[in-house]
Amino acid sequence: MRAFRAGFAALAIGAALVAGCSQPGSGARGVLDIDAKSVEGFVTKLAGETYKGKATTQADLAAVQAALPKEVTLTWGNLTFDSAANATVLSDVKLTPKDMPQVGLAVQELRLFDFDADFAKARLTGQRIAETASLASRIDAKGVSMFGMAAMMNQMSGLSPTDLAIEPTAPVDPTLPSDDDLGPTEPAFDDFDADAMNPVFEKYDFTFSRVILNDVVLRAIEAVPAPAANAAATPDPYGMDPEAEAMFRNYITVLRSFGVDTFAAYDMKADFSMKQMGQSIGASFVAKTMGTRGWRGGDFDASYIRDMAYTFNMSEGPMAPAMAASYAVAYVGMEDLMFDKLYGYMAKGVVPPRTETKLWSLGKYTFEDQKLNIGGKDIMTIGQSDLDARDFHWFIPTKITTSAKNATFDIAAIVELGEAATAMAQDPDYPAPPMPDFAAIRAALAKNGLDKPNLNFNFGYTWNETSGDTKIDMGFGGDKLMQITSKYEGAFPSFKAVSDLIPDDPTLANEAAIAQIFDDSSKLKLVDINIADAGGLDKMFNLVADMGPIMAASDPSGYNPMEGQTGASLRQMAGSMLGMFGATPEIAPYVNPISAFIMQGGKLHIGLKPAQAMTWNAIGMSLSGTTANPAEELKKLGLKVEHSK
Repeated sequence: MRAFRAGFAALAIGAALVAGCSQPGSGARGVLDIDAKSVEGFVTKLAGETYKGKATTQADLAAVQAALPKEVTLTWGNLTFDSAANATVLSDVKLTPKDMPQVGLAVQELRLFDFDADFAKARLTGQRIAETASLASRIDAKGVSMFGMAAMMNQMSGLSPTDLAIEPTAPVDPTLPSDDDLGPTEPAFDDFDADAMNPVFEKYDFTFSRVILNDVVLRAIEAVPAPAANAAATPDPYGMDPEAEAMFRNYITVLRSFGVDTFAAYDMKADFSMKQMGQSIGASFVAKTMGTRGWRGGDFDASYIRDMAYTFNMSEGPMAPAMAASYAVAYVGMEDLMFDKLYGYMAKGVVPPRTETKLWSLGKYTFEDQKLNIGGKDIMTIGQSDLDARDFHWFIPTKITTSAKNATFDIAAIVELGEAATAMAQDPDYPAPPMPDFAAIRAALAKNGLDKPNLNFNFGYTWNETSGDTKIDMGFGGDKLMQITSKYEGAFPSFKAVSDLIPDDPTLANEAAIAQIFDDSSKLKLVDINIADAGGLDKMFNLVADMGPIMAASDPSGYNPMEGQTGASLRQMAGSMLGMFGATPEIAPYVNPISAFIMQGGKLHIGLKPAQAMTWNAIGMSLSGTTANPAEELKKLGLKVEHSK
């Protein structure tokens, strides 16, 4: 654990070195009104511009080096002053835990512009902690890498460096091409070998070709009281043990002490490979560029990632098949991630008071051109998807919206993967159970235009914390298939109504009273559903008819319930059977429109709007069928069903 603490200290100092006098309108100190798309342009500009600082002499890094915690070692090759750029320049920088010099952070070239070594030294020695001031106008790091991680992981597994053909201390050159070759598969073993259970890490690399931080400030550190004498006996409100709690508080304190106007990173690569039980396992994560503007502790005004991709490969082993998968997204935009206020409470080990209504924001996200590939097939592609989860009252969301457009799923490819998985799961010592003809299923999907449906989706939720009024909107559909939209209006308990029943110690909450509040306050005002057929009914009934003989062929009895049926006949049969339930005059207005929609297509509207808001218990009683006059109960609910062309 001492080594882990040292590693944490090294990474904390490393964050300062690669995390630049504060500039007017800087996001290091105040909120920026900026969108994620504009951050990308700023990051591109930073990479190409020639920057010149104001310093006239070299920063006193020896003093900073001497002030570092004893658990940390900072070294460099050359230290010079570039008078043309007014920058202190270091080469071959290494930051490591003192007891683990083979593991750490390496920077090939580090340029510090207007670096305030006196301020850095003061902070490292516990001084000027209440001050917010500039650390550097810019920090420019090239060839950034973590090194020695594979060797460290192997040592933790009980393997010595002499057992491995791995160079444990050499920093990775991020300009070299990534080696994703996992090597030949090791032969499966017949007898249990305990050593084979230990993973052997061959690669555990993390690199950036360049990192630029523009306008870095050190923020005032909020005083955190020392743990009480009985702290160990007091459960942490976030469920952490005392040691983990202390480390997490230290992490939050370090994070909250930094402010950065712009963080820009280029050519990020993370590569991992290992062998275990005869299998080679590898993964990689890359991103062309990424950046953030307005970083203040745990708050991030706007960020983006461009051309991000994740790959995973696993060779065949004694107990698992080979697997290859990848996920890529052309662009990710993020706005208004706000956690700093919450982190302030977590650093103190307390739960935020319920009067802290604007506590946090999970942010707004946009994803463009996502692609999931499994086994060489694009299983899913999504043109654009969005998530907005910025509005909360304390920890409770008051508004959430999400949507997806041009989402294509290769159903035929998914069926093919299922076929392969089924074949892999067969026991060679037993006869295979009857299986359907997967090729025929794929052909039926393609014939009916359902092999690669293009879909869309949207969801919206709002809740008024004062009144409890709630609205939910949902939509789902597919190109040349069907579009469904639905809306709910009602109520749930207000925040205060529930909060008043929960004391500071939640274990003492009156659960029965809370349940009663939900029963009494959860009400329905409106349900509105609209369905528009765009050819989906035809395709689905035709597919059911085509699937009949395919499934019958895999049934030992050969029974085909769809024999002699077509999609059209099945559709008419379903509509007619439903119409039989509408034979009574009281029920006909609600059932016949649905029957007509099934047989004719068009549009279907289903509405539920009682004269007064009803609790769910009251609705349940109305729909239970135990009342003397069901038709009258349906009228009370305001049920309306309409079909139109």
